[in-house]
Amino acid sequence: MTQLVERAPWFPPRGLEAQLKVLNDLDPRIVGSGRFQFDLDLARSLAKTVMANSGNSKDYDKDFMELYCKIINSYNRYVSAFNRGLPPETFNPSKDHVPF
Repeated sequence: MTQLVERAPWFPPRGLEAQLKVLNDLDPRIVGSGRFQFDLDLARSLAKTVMANSGNSKDYDKDFMELYCKIINSYNRYVSAFNRGLPPETFNPSKDHVPF
């Protein structure tokens, strides 16, 4: 039996470093599948930009948080399908979607 993958925390932890750690710890079986639709390198780069400009730009902060939430939402839908043994193309976004 395939080992189950743990879902990522839906509510972002406090602080960019903690959020970046969540992104870095996403399961490689999901994010490396070729079907995962987000570029984590882009998210990591944006997080580092936010850290470098901390306090200077609320736009970067807002952009990163929106991207972070989209990544985690999508990742958790993939995790649900992976744990049920379903191929990612069978996702039902309305059923698997976790609302804000």
